Amino acid sequence: MASDLNPDFRFDFGGESGVAQTPWELAGAVEDAQRERAQEGAETSGGRGGGLKTLKPTGGFFAETPDGTRFAAGSFAELHLSRPLLKAVAELGYTHTTPIQAACIPLALAGRDICGSAVTGSGKTAAFALPLLERLLYRSRKVRATYVLVLTPTRELAVQVHGMTAKLAQFTDVRVALVVGGLSLQVQAATLRTQPEVVVATPGRLIDHLRNTQSVGLEDLQALVLDEADRLLQMGFSEEVREVLRLTPRKRQTLLFSATMTEEVRALAALSLQRPVRLAADAAGLAPAQLQQEVVRLKGAAAAADKEAALLALCARALRGGRCIVFFRTKQRAHRARMLFGLAGLPPATELHGNMTQAARLESLERFRTGEAAFLLATDVAARGLDILGVEAVVNFDAPGSLSAYLHRIGRTARAGAAGRAVTFAEDADRPLLKEVVKKTRATLINRIVPGAAVAEWRGRIGDMTDDIERLVMEEQEERELRRAEMEAAKAVNLVEHEAEIYGRPARTWFQTPRQKAALAEAARADGEALGAGLGPSAGSDKRKRDKEAARQERKRQRGTEAAAAEKRRNGNRLIEETEAAAGSVRAAKARESALRQQGLSKAAAAAGAVSGNRKEAKAKKKRKRDASKPAGGDGEGALFQGDGAGRPDPISKTPAKVYAGGGRSGRLALPKAGPSKAERAKAKRHGKGVKAFKSKARHKRR
Repeated sequence: MASDLNPDFRFDFGGESGVAQTPWELAGAVEDAQRERAQEGAETSGGRGGGLKTLKPTGGFFAETPDGTRFAAGSFAELHLSRPLLKAVAELGYTHTTPIQAACIPLALAGRDICGSAVTGSGKTAAFALPLLERLLYRSRKVRATYVLVLTPTRELAVQVHGMTAKLAQFTDVRVALVVGGLSLQVQAATLRTQPEVVVATPGRLIDHLRNTQSVGLEDLQALVLDEADRLLQMGFSEEVREVLRLTPRKRQTLLFSATMTEEVRALAALSLQRPVRLAADAAGLAPAQLQQEVVRLKGAAAAADKEAALLALCARALRGGRCIVFFRTKQRAHRARMLFGLAGLPPATELHGNMTQAARLESLERFRTGEAAFLLATDVAARGLDILGVEAVVNFDAPGSLSAYLHRIGRTARAGAAGRAVTFAEDADRPLLKEVVKKTRATLINRIVPGAAVAEWRGRIGDMTDDIERLVMEEQEERELRRAEMEAAKAVNLVEHEAEIYGRPARTWFQTPRQKAALAEAARADGEALGAGLGPSAGSDKRKRDKEAARQERKRQRGTEAAAAEKRRNGNRLIEETEAAAGSVRAAKARESALRQQGLSKAAAAAGAVSGNRKEAKAKKKRKRDASKPAGGDGEGALFQGDGAGRPDPISKTPAKVYAGGGRSGRLALPKAGPSKAERAKAKRHGKGVKAFKSKARHKRR
C-alpha cells in the first residue's frame, strides 16, 4: 500500500511545501496558510469549468476562495490522487473531471469545509468521495474507527452512494458500510461494531443505532458529508440532522451539497460549517442543454379524465423503444399504472414507491437498471440522486409542485452530456409552473399533441380492464392480509420460544415518536410551499397555526355533534345503557389483564386474575350499595349501638363515627378526621395511580 500512495503528495502555500504525513492533522495548518493567501472577493474562472464559480462571501460567513484554486483539470492524475484511486477511476471509465470535481477535490484534500451546489448528474459523489478516500489512505492502521459519515435523505440515494464509494475504494483497504431503514437491524449492528472507515446512512436508522446499539459511536469522526441537504430538510429530517451534528466532534471537516440554497439550508450551513468555501456549478437552476422539454396540455375536465389513456397512448407509440421513468404524485396512482401497463401488454414495467419493502424497491431499481424493465413507475422517491445510465425519457404524469422538484425529475435523463426528453402532462392548474419553468430556466417548451383517435381507443381498453383491475386489487388485499397474519403468527412464536431473551434486552429508546416525525414533515412541507410562493418561511408557520386551529375547532364541533346524537339515542333505551356498562367492564378487565401481564404473569393467569378481579369488584360494589341503604346511626331501629352514641354523627365533620376492629366491646371508638385520609392524599399526588404503577429508581438505573 505504501508504494501505491502518491510520493509527491504535497501542499504548497506561499512557496513553502511540506509532505503530508497525516492529512487529518494538517487540516488546521492548511486552513491558516490558505487564509493568509486568500484575496478579497471571489473571481469567476473561464476555460473548461466555465459553468462553475465561487460566490462572493456574504455577511462574513463564507471564506474567500484560496488563491490558486482551479476550476478545470485535464485528468484525475492532475488532482494529486494516489494510484489505487486512479486505477478505480479508470476502471469505471472516467477520463475527464467535471467542474465540481475539479474545484472540490483539491479543497477537500486540504481539509476545507465546502458548501457546494451543482446541477444534477455533475458527479458530486466522486467530488466528495475521492478526496476523503485519499485522506483515509494515510490513516493509522493501529486503531479501527469510523472516520467518514455520509448522510442522504432517501434509501435509494444511500444505496447508490454506497455502491459508488465502494467501487472507488475497491483497490484500497477502506471499508464502506450501508445503514438504512428496511434492512436487517442486527446485520447492520454487527457491521458497525467492526468500525468501518466510511458509513453511508439515512438519519433515522443511524440515530437508532447510536442510541440503542452497544459500542457504536461517532467519537472519532473526522469528516461529515450532507448530501442533498435541501431534500433532507424538506423531508422533515432537520431535528435528526441536528442530533447527528450534536453527536459528532466539533473539530471535523464538513461538506454540504444542496441543489438550492434556501434559508433553512443557510441556517444548517451556519450550524455545521466553519468558514466554508462556497462553490456553485450551474447553480442558476438550468436544465441540461441536450434535454428536449415537451408539454401535453389537458384543457378542461374531459381532457383531464383521459389522462391515463393519453399516457398509455404515448408510452405505446413514441416511448416504446427506450427506457423511461414516469413520475406520479401518489403511491396509489403509481400502483394502478403498473396494473394498467401489465394488462395492456406494454413493455415490462416496474414500480418504485413508499408502500414497497426495501428489498422490493432495490429489486425494482435493479430490474430497471439492467434493462429487464423498460418503464419505471415511481413517486418522488426516485426524483433525486439516482444515476441510471440509458434513461431516454422522463414523463411527469402529475406535474410537480415546485420548480426545484421539476428540475430534479427531468434531471434523471440527459445526464453526462447525453440527449434526453422530458414530457409533462399539464392541466389548467399547472400553468403557473410552466410559466416559472420558461422564465427562470430560459427553456423552450414544445407542445406535443397526442392523437385523439389513439386516446379514444385506449379509453375504451381501460374501461374493459375495470373488472380485471378490481379482481387484482382484491387478490392483493387478500395476500396482504395473509402476510400480516403470517407475520403476527411468527411474532407470537418468537415471543414464546425466546421470551426470556426478548424481555432481557434493554428497552429501545426513540429520538422522536411517529407523531412528532409526521408533524415535522408537515411543517417542512408547508414552509416549502410558502417559500415556493415567495411568501417566506413565516407564512408557512402562520398557515400551520391557522390550519391547526381550524382542525381543532372542527374536531370539537364534531365531538359535540356526536355526543348530542349519542345522548338522544341513549335516552329511554335500556339496552344501550346495559351495553355501555358491559363495554366498560370489558375495558376494565383488559386493562387489569395488561397490568398483570406486565407484572410477569402468563396470559392465561392474567386473564383469570382479570376476570376474578372484576367479580370481586362487582361484589364489593353491591356490598357498598347495601351498606349505604342501611341507617348510618341514631337512636332508632337499625343503629349500630343503642344509647352509647357510637353511631351518632360527629358534631364537627357531620359524618357518622366508625368503630375500630373488635366491635363495641373493645371500647375503642374514634371519630373520623375531617378531609381526606393520608392514603387518599398520597394517591392524589400520584394522579390517581397506584403504588405499583411506579418503577423503582434503583431498578431503572440498573436496567
